[in-house]
Amino acid sequence: TTFKREKHVAITAPGTGHDLLVQQLKRLGIERQLALSLPTLPGLGNLVAQTDLIATVPERVAQMLVSIAAVRLLAPPFELPTFAIKQHWHERFHLDPANQWLRSMIAEMFLE
Repeated sequence: TTFKREKHVAITAPGTGHDLLVQQLKRLGIERQLALSLPTLPGLGNLVAQTDLIATVPERVAQMLVSIAAVRLLAPPFELPTFAIKQHWHERFHLDPANQWLRSMIAEMFLE
């Protein structure tokens, strides 16, 4: 497939879902041609816009990159794994208005 032939950028930062993607590709027997690995997301949009490289990132990240760089969002040729994003806080802050506000702002960032 085209996906296998393209040169890829891998984002290896913890919490980005990279390990889930690697596991899914292994399960499906898909090998990417990795041209570059980056430890963080900043700069990815411009890198992809200025090269022939592609990157597989969570959809929310892809939507953000489309809004700030000359890149296109394409669906992958296979099903991607899903993952849960959770917030944790100490019980004594459960009813704290400032903490509730902050939690709601963070939750809004991940709602579809």
